Amino acid sequence: MFFQYNSRAPLFVLEALGRVYEHMGLKDKLFARVRLESKIVEDALGSMDFWLAVAKKCIDWSMPAGVTLLARDRYLEACGRTWAWIEAHDWVACRYHLDASSCLPSSVESSKEVEWYSPRKEARVLARWLESELHDIHESIQQLDLNDIENGLHKSRREVRWVSIYFSAVEGGFVLDRQAKAPDNWDRY
Repeated sequence: MFFQYNSRAPLFVLEALGRVYEHMGLKDKLFARVRLESKIVEDALGSMDFWLAVAKKCIDWSMPAGVTLLARDRYLEACGRTWAWIEAHDWVACRYHLDASSCLPSSVESSKEVEWYSPRKEARVLARWLESELHDIHESIQQLDLNDIENGLHKSRREVRWVSIYFSAVEGGFVLDRQAKAPDNWDRY
């Protein structure tokens, strides 16, 4: 069910929030854990997605039965690894409770202890962080060979993709000035 209901998108948002708040000085360990755990589960779901797509293509292309079974087996293995991690880390500890609010995950409880910034200060801190993050992404991409599909172009796309995820994750915490000119060398992005 976790996989079938597109849990990857909310996990990207959780990872983005972990990335943002981890660097804002707000209970860094909590947000580092949120970032890491959501990435692990998202990667595991990505593996499931990949092998399911391969298994379907094997059927569509009438591949030999052994190839199709191998892809299906890899998909089932990915399902097992994902579920084992989810269970081991109590991500679904409340699945049998009628009132799930009575047993919130420890990360939710820990977030209640965070001393959040005032909205005005948070806006300033977010702006500084975003400027730094965009600079880091730009520097990282400048080091890539964009002629190399996997280690260049695809990696740069993954880096830039985070910007839109950050905007989505903070739900209005960043507002762009449509009249502003893009920073030097960012027009191509």
